[in-house]
Amino acid sequence: MGTRKEMKKRARSTVLHHYGILLAVCLLAAFFGTEFADSLDFVNLSTKSKTKTHEKILIDNTIESQGNELLHVVKEVLKGNLEQGEQEANIIKKNAVESSKESGNKVLGRSRGHLAEIVNGVTSGSIFVKIVRIFYQIGLSKDAIIGIVVIVIMTIIVGFWFLIKNTYKAVARRIFLECRTYERVTPQRFLFFIKARKWINVCVNMLMQYIFYFLWSLTIVGAVVKRYSYYMVPYIVAENPDIHWKDCINLSRKMMNGHKFECFVYELTFLWWDILGIVTLGLTDLFYANAYKTAFFSEYYTKIRSLAIENNIENTSIFNDIYLFEKADTNLLKEKYADVIKIREEVEIEPQYKGLRGFIEKNFGITLHNRPDEERFQTEKERELAVIAAEAAVEGKAYPDRLSPNMITQKKERPLKIHYLRRYSVASLIFMFFIFSFLGWTWEVSIHLFKRGIFINRGVLHGPWLPIYGSGGILILVLLYRLRKWPILEFLATILICGVVEYFTSYYLELTKGMRWWDYSGYFLNLNGRICAEGLFVFGVGGMALVYIVAPIIDSLFRRVNAKFTIIICIVLLTLFISDQIYSSKYPNSGKGIAKKVNTSVQLNMKS
Repeated sequence: MGTRKEMKKRARSTVLHHYGILLAVCLLAAFFGTEFADSLDFVNLSTKSKTKTHEKILIDNTIESQGNELLHVVKEVLKGNLEQGEQEANIIKKNAVESSKESGNKVLGRSRGHLAEIVNGVTSGSIFVKIVRIFYQIGLSKDAIIGIVVIVIMTIIVGFWFLIKNTYKAVARRIFLECRTYERVTPQRFLFFIKARKWINVCVNMLMQYIFYFLWSLTIVGAVVKRYSYYMVPYIVAENPDIHWKDCINLSRKMMNGHKFECFVYELTFLWWDILGIVTLGLTDLFYANAYKTAFFSEYYTKIRSLAIENNIENTSIFNDIYLFEKADTNLLKEKYADVIKIREEVEIEPQYKGLRGFIEKNFGITLHNRPDEERFQTEKERELAVIAAEAAVEGKAYPDRLSPNMITQKKERPLKIHYLRRYSVASLIFMFFIFSFLGWTWEVSIHLFKRGIFINRGVLHGPWLPIYGSGGILILVLLYRLRKWPILEFLATILICGVVEYFTSYYLELTKGMRWWDYSGYFLNLNGRICAEGLFVFGVGGMALVYIVAPIIDSLFRRVNAKFTIIICIVLLTLFISDQIYSSKYPNSGKGIAKKVNTSVQLNMKS
């Protein structure tokens, strides 16, 4: 079962091998205020420092002033002075826009763009005014509106506490218990209770523990004793999220009979870490001690659990998740994951082409033409996806969901219907370049048609295409080919590529033509007016849709067309595009709403 020294040794090993995810678990706990809140003392101290610069004092005063103004708007609206509140909100918004222009900080522009409108609307209170106005329009009284606002605010606060803050402790214990047994624990394990469809039941268990402990805390003895009586509740729920709250609390009480003082002594053994945490303002707690303590008491729960089973105390059948504490037999894993193993064995190794052809196909996913073996390659790649999620469990390196006593065992990995791990032929990429360029042109023309009510042919070229969209789309498909298995990395890399392409395209056009075809000056979070945060976010989302949905569908349709006909289509499109490029290099598309001349420092620097 292990001595205290052995348990601490295993706890240190757990933290060492899973430091990243356990640090994230503890950071979130401190952020939510579930536990370890004192670990953020160094942050609070730094914000309260008296040695502030003049700029920081000005910023703090501005924030405080805006907060007071916003509060005043809310008060006026709730009093029934809707017009007065709206006027004050508009003044706050106007001052914020003018202040952003005068500050010279172009990155935090507040005068243009959807993101700036959202920021201005929230900080000025104008969004709140609009919501209340809707309530008035449907005939609600002032008292009813105040009641609705109070109910909404209380619902948000109580809902957050019930669904997240008070429940997160059990989520954290689940991850710590998996980390002590398995080598691979991914961030997806945060969602274990949701996948098991037991999140609400876990919330109820943690709520009842809180209520009972609160009532006992009204007595001095109860505050101390019941702290240790209910000590195992989060661990029991982490193991069996289907448990009834009465059984959970009773089982924790029985488990801790004769072990309360022992648990207290074990806590005292971390006293030096607590003192060090005070000296370092919580830094040592934040980056190590919190995870170390929790890992140790996860070992302690395992020990007490084993003793409870040995002593045959009542309701030990609740301990039903055997493979949370020990690895499954290899033969059992092979039996439960037979379909995955079969798929893995059947996945053929793709032919390895040498030289330049092999390098391009392997790293960029480009093939010269749609060979007969490409369809087989797509199918094999798709079946490979079914293996990825369960591979670690098959090897005994991750918790086997199919052996879990919870409903998650009913869900099996299903291959995706859209083959996004495919390679694209040169002809297909050319065709998609023009589709993306046309969609981009349609998007921008539609925006101006909606805003101004007039048709404006956007872009440098005269044809119905914006090559910046086509180029960006193809670069995402080609340069990020090897990241498609990891959507988060794909998303971040897409934003990076789109930002680079858009920024330097703007720079090049300004340098060569002396005009800007887009300008994000005044947008919230922009860089020299060439790129902005909300635009890059839209490109990121659009890029994900392109990689995982749009491009595979277009390519599948394109493959059905006769190969000779596809070549003719590509030649015709390229001829028209090149002709437009040649003509537009001398007579670029320009005019009101299309581009504007700028006295650019770029050209001046080049001339000098």
